[in-house]
Amino acid sequence: MLKTLMKSASLVLSGLLLLTPQLAWALSTDKNQPVIVDADTMELDFRTGERTYIGNVTIKQGSLVIRGDKVKTDYKDDELQNATVWGKPARFKQRPDGEEVDVTGRAARLFLDELRHRMFMYKNAVLEKGTAVVRSPEIQYDINTSKMIVRGGSGKTAPAKDTGGEKGTRPDGRAHITIQPRKKP
Repeated sequence: MLKTLMKSASLVLSGLLLLTPQLAWALSTDKNQPVIVDADTMELDFRTGERTYIGNVTIKQGSLVIRGDKVKTDYKDDELQNATVWGKPARFKQRPDGEEVDVTGRAARLFLDELRHRMFMYKNAVLEKGTAVVRSPEIQYDINTSKMIVRGGSGKTAPAKDTGGEKGTRPDGRAHITIQPRKKP
């Protein structure tokens, strides 16, 4: 679950922003690390496969860190089906292999569809890698097809007030991408 989420974010930025000639993946060693979950409350239903973590949730696996107010996961036969992270905002970061900077993301809600290999970021979605930034009310990424949709709003989207004064999306609700020029050797 966690590896796929960060792999998605890293692919999104690398593919869209053309920061590297090849796709940047999450640290290859992350998948071999234990998953550590801290929360105020944990509800685990082994019969249905639903696991919910509530209150100041932190999930760590290697270089990956996910933070949110609530995380809900669904498992079937001990395989992750999907995961949803809510927060003000929900946040993640991870260091891709061979990179010197983390990929970070934040949104009011993050959803990972593990079965269809898709990641969705809703409400004031922001993906960053160094100085490259994608901001939009909604970001969708299909891992299988390497297709991203950065969807602007109706023009009524207000700037985010929960990101330390930064605007999560443009005041007019349009999708926004900042691409910095490559540094010459």
